[in-house]
Amino acid sequence: MNLDAQSQSRFIGEVIDLITSTIFVVIGFVALVVAAIRRRAGGWRAVLWLGIWSAIYGVQRLDDSSFLVLLLPHRTQVGVAYSHALATYFVLVAGLVTAIGTIINPYVEYYADHLPQRYLGAFGIGLILCGFSLQSLQYWLALFDVQPT
Repeated sequence: MNLDAQSQSRFIGEVIDLITSTIFVVIGFVALVVAAIRRRAGGWRAVLWLGIWSAIYGVQRLDDSSFLVLLLPHRTQVGVAYSHALATYFVLVAGLVTAIGTIINPYVEYYADHLPQRYLGAFGIGLILCGFSLQSLQYWLALFDVQPT
């Protein structure tokens, strides 16, 4: 079988994409296992989010591989576009949650450690009351026959 230069370079690119995406998925699963093992030790949440991000990014890269998509049954090939959009959304959400959590957590922990106990208790009661009121909002709207616009 003799391939021209363009087909050969495309084939090599697809194989490299398959290998790198599989490596990302494996790294993600290994990080999830390490996070499950290290639950009692500190810093396991960052490893957990790294594992989730890496696995989803690897799946997203696998969705981009046309060789792999062509090997799937027709029913599954139809859903590849949806799985790619879903994986993109999850990669963005997992990355943003990890970044924001890493930046904000030290400040929240410092503030919670230096907050008087009465204020912390009042804040907790306020959160519980907000939760109850938001949960009962749908029943109040139905009781007063308020139609959302």
